[in-house]
Amino acid sequence: MGLPDFWGYQTCREFGFYQTCETNSSCMFTRGLVTLDRFTSGCQRYGISPAQIEANVKDTNAHYGGLRPSGPDGNLGTCVVWPNGEVDPWAGLSVMEAPSEDQPALYVEGASHHAWTHPAAPTDQPTWLSSRG
Repeated sequence: MGLPDFWGYQTCREFGFYQTCETNSSCMFTRGLVTLDRFTSGCQRYGISPAQIEANVKDTNAHYGGLRPSGPDGNLGTCVVWPNGEVDPWAGLSVMEAPSEDQPALYVEGASHHAWTHPAAPTDQPTWLSSRG
């Protein structure tokens, strides 16, 4: 028996972020292979409907400040970095412009969000290697 699908539950309950490429979209990946319906139908196992997912996302954004993240007191946090990459599917939902000097936003050409979690490799994009200093 494996671990429960924590990420699946969290997307249904808080984020609603589904990496899709709808048939009539202009995304760079295979269109129609992974659809929004495919993801949201998985939330039914938790008793969460598509309408509830939408409400959950609104609640999460209200709680955390959406694209201008703040604490419970409404003030911006400090010592936060928003890393984003050109081929990072999260970049569409990330903070792309620094909300303050204490929350810089970074954008690296040719990088995905997992580039920050792995050591540099000879196969990395030149732009990514140069950004790592």
